[in-house]
Amino acid sequence: MLRVIQTPVDIQSIPSLVLKNEKRKKAVLFRKIKGRQGSLISNLLGGREFLSLALGCAPEEVLKEYVQRANQPRKPDILSSGPCQEVARTGGKMDVRLLPALIHHEKDAGPYITAGLAIAKDPETGIRNVSFNRIQIIGSQELLINIPQQLGVIQKKAEAMGNPLEVAVAIGNHPFEMMAASSKPPFGVDEFDLAGALRQTPLDLVPCKTISLEVPARAEVILEGEIPPNTKQEEGPFGDFMGYYVPMTMSHLFRLKAITHRRNFIFQAIEAGSIEDVHLLSLPREAVIYSSLIEKGVQVETVSLRTMLFNCFISIRKRFEDEAEMVISNAFENYPWLKYCVVVDHDVDIFDPKDVWWAIGTRSCPERGTILIQDGRGFYRDPFRIHQSKLGVDATIPLGQWKEFERTKNFPFRKRSSRLV
Repeated sequence: MLRVIQTPVDIQSIPSLVLKNEKRKKAVLFRKIKGRQGSLISNLLGGREFLSLALGCAPEEVLKEYVQRANQPRKPDILSSGPCQEVARTGGKMDVRLLPALIHHEKDAGPYITAGLAIAKDPETGIRNVSFNRIQIIGSQELLINIPQQLGVIQKKAEAMGNPLEVAVAIGNHPFEMMAASSKPPFGVDEFDLAGALRQTPLDLVPCKTISLEVPARAEVILEGEIPPNTKQEEGPFGDFMGYYVPMTMSHLFRLKAITHRRNFIFQAIEAGSIEDVHLLSLPREAVIYSSLIEKGVQVETVSLRTMLFNCFISIRKRFEDEAEMVISNAFENYPWLKYCVVVDHDVDIFDPKDVWWAIGTRSCPERGTILIQDGRGFYRDPFRIHQSKLGVDATIPLGQWKEFERTKNFPFRKRSSRLV
């Protein structure tokens, strides 16, 4: 599952090499990059199998295992030192341009840090926030960080006080910290508590060298800095998770105060919209939908957002005739970005889009089995109002009519046993 490239490579060639290995379901580690410090790894979470290794369960049990662990948060432990600070640089010794940050797409404005966890504390409550944010490198000690959501709220609080916001960026993290940072819990919840839940042991943190924050002790690279008030600059364009370029926007200046790292650090890169990105972002959101349905007593087999974060497939063991409609409404309510939701019976493989489309074609009735929601909440960056309506499809059979809908054993899309329970 890991390919190691020992020969020196040009940094410009890395994105295409990562894509080739992504198609082969392999993480790829570049040991030597011309003109850059450290190694680089990508596609670390490029499949459900990768997540199952981290969670120690079968791929089909990843969602249930995640939900079970996430319900047991654990506060981090604070250590005096850790591997992430084996080397420390400040002042003129810092040059963030020597990190192997990639230009993933032809029209990207420059090299971006795409797998860094941005860590900050609410200046009013002191509660920690951890998130993924795109970060453009624009100089040896200056970067631009895009902060549209919870980190943006925290920055506005600091700015209203006339203060800079201290921020640390941790790069090269364990999958559990990455899952936690991508989970988007309610505002005021510390994502590192969730990381401890997923680890089933507290996450070890260490104090930063120049700012009043704590960071994962075993990360590979730490950038310490601050966002000064009222210092936005033009950032972008950048190829985002939908496969389009986010146009130039105004983002916050991030001034570097220190770089710490392991002696032989491994920098991590994630291409927005890649298989790795989809798997990382989909699991926490699947968990939100799954948990909300379980609370209502729905016999959910599993949930999948893997085809695209706006599209959801849900398989259930239907208990009453209108249950699929209730499931669809609940999914839309609990995950506002959701745009299309298809509910199928438990004998359909929702991880195979062909099987889902077969169920839609043979089991749904457009006249009475679809739900259209107009003017609903959707993805926030939407100047053309493309994402503010929703469509749900009930692709389940009439309640209990398994004799009439028995699947043939050798049907081309059939991957699992045809036995129905």
